[in-house]
Amino acid sequence: MKTAHKFAVLLGAVGLMCGGVQVVQANKLVDFDFEITTPLGQPVTILNGNDPFVFIVRARDLRDNPRTVFAAYLDVIYEGTGLTPGEVQITGPIDFNELVYPSSQKGTTTTVGLIDEVGAIDGISSPPAPTGAELFRVPMLATRVGVVSFTGNPADSLPFNEVVLRGGSGPVPAEQQQFDAINLTIVPEPSSIVLLGLGGLGIAVSVWRRKARRLR
Repeated sequence: MKTAHKFAVLLGAVGLMCGGVQVVQANKLVDFDFEITTPLGQPVTILNGNDPFVFIVRARDLRDNPRTVFAAYLDVIYEGTGLTPGEVQITGPIDFNELVYPSSQKGTTTTVGLIDEVGAIDGISSPPAPTGAELFRVPMLATRVGVVSFTGNPADSLPFNEVVLRGGSGPVPAEQQQFDAINLTIVPEPSSIVLLGLGGLGIAVSVWRRKARRLR
C-alpha cells in the first residue's frame, strides 16, 4: 500500500473525512458515503476527459455511540450521461482499507456499470468512527465529455453479504441503510478546446481570403 494511501486510510479509520457528510435520514442505521478525488487525494467534481480519478466509499454507523461498521456490503452503479458504458472505465482492482476492513473482502467489476457485492468485515478492534471509515476505493477514467453518476443499492447476496453493526440485534435491513449519490462532470481536455479554436480561426481566415480575392 502506498504511503499516501496509508495516511488517507488511517484518517478514515479514526473518523476524519476530507469530504462532506450527507444529511442523515430518519430511522437509518448505516450510511454509505461516496467521494471522488484525484489520484493525489484532492476532492473533485469536475475533471478533463481522460484524467484519472478515484471513487471512494466509506461506511458509517449512525447510532448515538458509533463504531466502525462490522460488516459492510453494497452494490455501486455507475453510468454516464452522454457517455456509452465503455467510456467510463475501472482501470485497476478494488483497493480495500486493510487497516480497518481486512477480512472477507469481496466485489467484482466484470459487469460494466456495476461494482457488484463489494465490501468486507472489520478487524478485531473497532475504534470510534463518528464520521465513518473508508471501506474501499477504485481507480477510474472517463474518456468523453459528459456526467458520470454513482449511486448505491443494498447487496443482493444474502445472508452472505449482510450489513452488520457491532452490538446490533441482527443484520441491518435494507430500509435502514442509506446510500449516497454523487456526480462527476467530464469537460473537454484543454488541448481539444485549443485545437477546436484554432480550427475555427483557420476557417475564418480562409473565408476572409476568398472574399478579399473577389474584391480585387
